[in-house]
Amino acid sequence: MGRIQNLFNIPEFNKPRDLRQLWLKDVGYDEAPYLERMGLTELNDFLSSLSDRIDMVKIVTNQIMYSPEKWIKEKLSIYKKYNIQPYLDHTYFMSAYKHSNVVKAIEAAAELGFEVIEFMSTFGDVSEKQWKTWRKIAKENNFKIIFEFHPQHNWNPKLPIKASTAEEIIQAADPFFNDGAIKMMIDSDQFDALGNQSDYEINKLIKEYSLEKLVFEVESPKNGRDKWHKHLNQYFNKFSPDCNVSNIMPSQVTIVEALRGGSGWTYTFDKRED
Repeated sequence: MGRIQNLFNIPEFNKPRDLRQLWLKDVGYDEAPYLERMGLTELNDFLSSLSDRIDMVKIVTNQIMYSPEKWIKEKLSIYKKYNIQPYLDHTYFMSAYKHSNVVKAIEAAAELGFEVIEFMSTFGDVSEKQWKTWRKIAKENNFKIIFEFHPQHNWNPKLPIKASTAEEIIQAADPFFNDGAIKMMIDSDQFDALGNQSDYEINKLIKEYSLEKLVFEVESPKNGRDKWHKHLNQYFNKFSPDCNVSNIMPSQVTIVEALRGGSGWTYTFDKRED
């Protein structure tokens, strides 16, 4: 640790860790220049400074679909060089499901160099027998599994926004944890839909699985200028400054630790319109 970090009591970032994890969102050029560019040159420079704070990284699905395979493979190798594990977003699974080629999509992603895949709640549209088969194939291709719980309208947009109870989430998550899933991600829409019940329901999940097994997703800034900031404050204040968080943009990485309380610095937005 450097002299400046000691002066300001900045904590060390040692990996691997089960808590205080930060999961990055890598948009490539998909959302640039509106948000953030993550090409190979920018990535190397970025990680040379902040890689010790990052545990996992979501590679957005459009980037995988429309970028050259050689470029994606090189990007994955850069992350792995810095001991950061790339993973496939749930939209990769959703797209494969809609095209009826989940097995081939798993195999193709393994050939690219992915080792972690995120599956999502499907509310009975996928049978447990089919899920067992897909999880088995994922593991045969050396994948670790993340389960993400979304409210039902995220799977079927025709349905109204409705929060699920902790018991419903546990019922959906148990088969994945029993089959070796490493984490469950709680989508920010689920947290928002719970409203005043969020403390009560999510603390049930913490009691059931432990805080280490859960990851709390923040809203992407493209969907609201400061929602991600509000989510981080809520998660750290309600559940623990050490809780794991995901969907963090590159420019937000240092802010996350400040909001945890590690530096005494706080982040505020000015009053200008977007």
